[in-house]
Amino acid sequence: MTVLSLASQKDATRYPTGGKATVHWTCAQPVPPNDHFGVWLIEVESQAWHGGWMFPADGSDEYREEIALTGIPAGKTYCVAVYHNNGIDWDYGGSAWSAYNVAIYDFAAISIDPASGPAGTLATITGSGFDDAMEAVFFGGTPVGPRFSVIDPTQLVARVPAGAGTVDVYLRDRGSDRLGPSFTYDPAQGPPGGGGGSAPTVASVAPSAASDSGGGGGVTVTGSGFTTTQRVQFGASDGSPQAAFTVVSDTELSVIAPAGSGLVDIIVVNSFGQNAAGITDQFTYPEVSVPVVSSITPVCGYVNAKVTITGSGFEEGCAVHFGTEPAAFTIESETVIVAQAPDLAGAVHVTVSNAGGPSAETANDLFTYGADALPRTTAAGVQPNGYDGWAQGNVTVALAASANGGYGIASTYYALDNGGLV
Repeated sequence: MTVLSLASQKDATRYPTGGKATVHWTCAQPVPPNDHFGVWLIEVESQAWHGGWMFPADGSDEYREEIALTGIPAGKTYCVAVYHNNGIDWDYGGSAWSAYNVAIYDFAAISIDPASGPAGTLATITGSGFDDAMEAVFFGGTPVGPRFSVIDPTQLVARVPAGAGTVDVYLRDRGSDRLGPSFTYDPAQGPPGGGGGSAPTVASVAPSAASDSGGGGGVTVTGSGFTTTQRVQFGASDGSPQAAFTVVSDTELSVIAPAGSGLVDIIVVNSFGQNAAGITDQFTYPEVSVPVVSSITPVCGYVNAKVTITGSGFEEGCAVHFGTEPAAFTIESETVIVAQAPDLAGAVHVTVSNAGGPSAETANDLFTYGADALPRTTAAGVQPNGYDGWAQGNVTVALAASANGGYGIASTYYALDNGGLV
């Protein structure tokens, strides 16, 4: 039995106490439904055991189960252990410990500065245990979305979302929430609020065109109502790419253009609304054709399988997804990509995307995980026993795909060839 991973997100090695994580393990053979498994976290230094989460077997050879890290002491390093129980006793020979360690930590939000102001205020939250895995910051029940950044383990900054009254601020890290200080909305308070009260306007953008579709160029946006800007997006539709920006003044934004294609509107959103799309906010990218996926090989397999993607438009800067999950990949040429199947299950579309968008999903890009997806075979000419095989000598065995066949051929015989056993 092998412990493959412990993750609430890919390749995570640190988890907050009170959070959740998923343990993934495989077995040498399917485990009967009457059996079950136990999962423990074992302190590396003291060898103290924690947890004891129990999960029933379901007749398969691979399992992913979620564990709640409530009550697991923080500030310590743990090994992950999985044990098998056959329904009567613990099978210590059928156990596995992870070959890596995970750390459990705690985090807290202690104070916020300023503690009051209008929506759009850039607030500094001070606390402990902050890291880049921080999932979300909330003011009341409203998330700030991508408008926050972890500065160091004790400090992060967040743009206050729309709201009213006094609300609690809390943080979420890998499924674990921490209640922090409160924030009071005061639209009449000084910078960066007050005086606004109106949606932004965009009078001009400079330059108004990109030299390539990859993004990264600077754009100056002039207009009004930028003091409480919450986001800048290139495109008027929901889901349009958002841009990094700096508020220079109430009338000027410094923006970094994201990747894109064709003619788009630059939309600025502040605490009171967004600018109306029009000719003054338009920005042009060179047209980019989306990639095409014509086939994948193999069409089925397991996690980490190498999958060859054939098509067109594969260039530097593109991305590969299995379903919605990004995948590691290497571009072999403009028509060939070799990707590594991420940790998923079932049937998913394999797509390649660039600044113009993702490839169209078709039946030709479907990849199916698991043994059930592997082709079954049937065989003709296999000798029923060793004696018949011995007597007949060399025999041609024909294999063919069959919905009712098995996964392999389990028949063997021996023959003597000039006195040698072959």
